[in-house]
Amino acid sequence: MASDDTATTRPERSRSLSEEINVATRSAHTKLNRMITARLPLALPPQTDTPHLYFVGISHFARVYQTFESLWLSILSTGPGSVVPPRTLSVLQHLHLPALRRTPRLDADLAHLSSVLADAGRPEPQSASTTAPTSASSSAIQDFTAHIRAAVAARPHVLLAYAWVLYMALFAGGRHLRAQLRAAGPTFWAPTTTTTATARFEDRHPGLEFFYFAGDADGSDLKSSFRSRFSAAEALLTPSERQHIVDEAGHIFRHCILLVEELDGLVTASTFPLAAAAPAADSSCAAFVASSARAMHLSGVGGAALVALRRARRVVGIGAVVVLGLWFLLSALRAPTPVLSTATPYIPNFVV
Repeated sequence: MASDDTATTRPERSRSLSEEINVATRSAHTKLNRMITARLPLALPPQTDTPHLYFVGISHFARVYQTFESLWLSILSTGPGSVVPPRTLSVLQHLHLPALRRTPRLDADLAHLSSVLADAGRPEPQSASTTAPTSASSSAIQDFTAHIRAAVAARPHVLLAYAWVLYMALFAGGRHLRAQLRAAGPTFWAPTTTTTATARFEDRHPGLEFFYFAGDADGSDLKSSFRSRFSAAEALLTPSERQHIVDEAGHIFRHCILLVEELDGLVTASTFPLAAAAPAADSSCAAFVASSARAMHLSGVGGAALVALRRARRVVGIGAVVVLGLWFLLSALRAPTPVLSTATPYIPNFVV
């Protein structure tokens, strides 16, 4: 009798592999989605007049795409006879769509944004000693990319998890994020007042190429082709390989959440340096100060309330938290707009 761990004897399943991934990662997916959409306004007008914060964030996530895409290409270039089993190589060859690759577009975006920031007198971070470290000095991204390399080296088929999660995200929640980013206008992404440059922004989307695809269909054709190929690949996977892919999808979301949490600290440190300096003796107070400062910044609440929060580094204890909380609420009531009114809406389906 054949082994249960072969592709030809895989038992019938009620769910497709993509459905298994989505079900298994639903909770983490929802958390990550909320984190991203709630923080996006910090990187856009009127909270900032340059794409500096967006550059910091996208440069970190670019490393994820660059890592898994380079590993995928490396496997494909070795061809038959490599350490990758022929069946796995066949799956990866069939699923690979060059037009889906994001690395070239991310490279172009980062180069453009670097130029914009340099012209604005605020070049991108060069080291960990600046207001926000580069992705190379990020512990979260170092851990993530190291995990990707180790996971792919041990089980090359887990690249299917990266392809499904990171490519399909661009066709669901990614479209909503793109709309929010575009709303900042051409003078934010490509500062100029000329009609020609504005038209160029509409055609080429400098700084936002990551979210676009070549062709009139803007990626819809690629999405359909990828989904079809992904479904066909399931027939060549063993039950254990399917589970490896589902498990790896969970790791992807976990590392992405850790990455956003690290970026959270960078935003607090660079935008609210005094709030970020709250004493380590009371971490709950420090967290309250940091989160409240970000909320005020998003809502437009400022003045004395924000000053009070910045001074909170001098006080420790639950009493300080209660007093500052009341001050924050009173200030919010007096503000012309409600707290977090400029935050982008929650997107309920980031991965389709």
